[in-house]
Amino acid sequence: MENLVKFENEVIYLELAEVAEIEGYEEIAKKLRAIAVSEKHHEERFRILLERIENGSFFKRDKEVEWICLECGYVHVDKEPPALCPSCGHPSSYYVSRGMLSL
Repeated sequence: MENLVKFENEVIYLELAEVAEIEGYEEIAKKLRAIAVSEKHHEERFRILLERIENGSFFKRDKEVEWICLECGYVHVDKEPPALCPSCGHPSSYYVSRGMLSL
């Protein structure tokens, strides 16, 4: 998946932008280049997420962090999220650390 995202932001959108520019569609070319920049950020975010999943640190941290339930917004402070959200009952897979929201 990482290679697909990289291909998307480094090849597809930039090639489409070139075609748009050649055909006289400057505004479309600008938008396509902006999308390529956005996709580069997605690539970085996916790389970080994959790394954390592979090394087991996605749901376990060395220090306490704020874990936020994506279903109800409950905030839990600990090294890992609770097995079940005490507010809505959803499993720990519904939690993300506050820092993940800003990636």
